[in-house]
Amino acid sequence: MFKYCFIFLTSILFVKTAVAQKDTAVYYLTVAGRQVPTKEDGDFVVKISPPDPAGNPKLYIVDGYYKNGEKLFHTASLNKTFPLRIQGVYTTFFQSGNKMSERKFEDGEMTGESTLYYPNGKLYNKMSKEFTLTDTLVLFQECRDSTGKVLTANGNGNWITYNDDFSQVVETGKVLNGLQDSIWTVTRQNYPRINIRFKNGKPVRDSVTNKIFTLVDVVPEFPGGLEAFGRFLASHIRFPATARENHIQGRVIVSFIVEKDGTLSNVKVTQGIGGGCDEEAVRVIKMCPSWKPGMQNGKPVRVQYSVPISFSLDETTIIR
Repeated sequence: MFKYCFIFLTSILFVKTAVAQKDTAVYYLTVAGRQVPTKEDGDFVVKISPPDPAGNPKLYIVDGYYKNGEKLFHTASLNKTFPLRIQGVYTTFFQSGNKMSERKFEDGEMTGESTLYYPNGKLYNKMSKEFTLTDTLVLFQECRDSTGKVLTANGNGNWITYNDDFSQVVETGKVLNGLQDSIWTVTRQNYPRINIRFKNGKPVRDSVTNKIFTLVDVVPEFPGGLEAFGRFLASHIRFPATARENHIQGRVIVSFIVEKDGTLSNVKVTQGIGGGCDEEAVRVIKMCPSWKPGMQNGKPVRVQYSVPISFSLDETTIIR
């Protein structure tokens, strides 16, 4: 959802140079997240300002604007150089001025509760993230339709998910105790509609449809392609302190299954280097958004996939 604000959130983690205007750094970006030299060439503007004298002296103010000058987002960062370490509330807005979303960040990582809104200003849904030693748990808390009617309350009820511009429903299903339950219907553009059964937030698959493919007509793909996947990894992977202190570097190979709905399962290391790099690679892969699923004979299928990730003292990248 809300791809523009996520493009911005991704872009401000990678832009390297800026125009200085009275201690404020100014960036001009396209919808695709590419930096351009002038405002006329771009679609959005990002400004990084010094800390507010009346606020936290350690937080730099970060604002994004649509090309017409309307506010796109407002947040703060623990640093003024890229990659930014977003801290506190990250708020986005529709061009109408209505609030789009509120998400909480801790040292660059999205955590806790997130709240989304409809373009008309009414509450859309509330979700939260809980982190364990081995997994990231997403809890479905509250959901309403565009008129304000409550569909899910206290983690129980019916859930509805829209596409980016709210023109189409892409997911519907039940929520029980904050987790996906029973049959969910998933509709993705250019893909056939599928039904997935959930129990305790996990997809349940029968033996007939559980076949895992290694070769398919259409391979799975991270949203936006390989380049976007590389940016995702670069923005989320943190070089482990143990590996850095012991000068451990090399390539970690992580394998996983891209399910029919694009979610990733069975994430594990098939070739590791230790020093915390193996665990870090698994952690970040589990944070991936849903992929475009693999296709065989025109139908989505489960596909085994492997990713080599390079850890070096200079940079962390995906290698193909």
